[in-house]
Amino acid sequence: MAINMTVKNISLIYLNDLFYRVIQNHIYDDLKEYNLLDKPLTNKDVKKIYYHHMIHNIIEAFLDYKQEGKPILIFCNTYMPPCDLIGYYTDEDLLDFIERFIDKLEKMLPIRIVVTSYELKESLGKEIQIEMLINACLIKSQDISAKNYTFEKIKSFAKQYQLSYLNNDYLNKIRTKQILI
Repeated sequence: MAINMTVKNISLIYLNDLFYRVIQNHIYDDLKEYNLLDKPLTNKDVKKIYYHHMIHNIIEAFLDYKQEGKPILIFCNTYMPPCDLIGYYTDEDLLDFIERFIDKLEKMLPIRIVVTSYELKESLGKEIQIEMLINACLIKSQDISAKNYTFEKIKSFAKQYQLSYLNNDYLNKIRTKQILI
């Protein structure tokens, strides 16, 4: 789900929805294929699969983004849509893992992320919650300059978790996209 707010020059990409519609399916399929569904989120192989699909799909969402305004990733840390992974991990475990991951991701890539306790779909009818979310997004949209990123942290992270698709060409696409917006 994406919400375009051209008046404010921002557009919101809802991570919880992206996770539900796209990411969790890939994660589930890979965990099942490699017989890792019974392993905890702290298992290194499980982390590799989560990191691979989360980074890849988040970056692709930014690269494929065609709306006007600066894209901002919104993550609700209190709501996880029902998904196949819930049978293996609790909502709290998944939300905590994703929140810790996006905290790392924000330090490694020039993407804007806002964490909120408000579930976006429910907040759309509540003016105060939306206003607080928009203000947080506006602050975040002015907070990042793509030219300050060297991608050394993501390269080190990619090497540690064997995320070979995160090569220089792929990272340059991110830099180019961020400069254009």
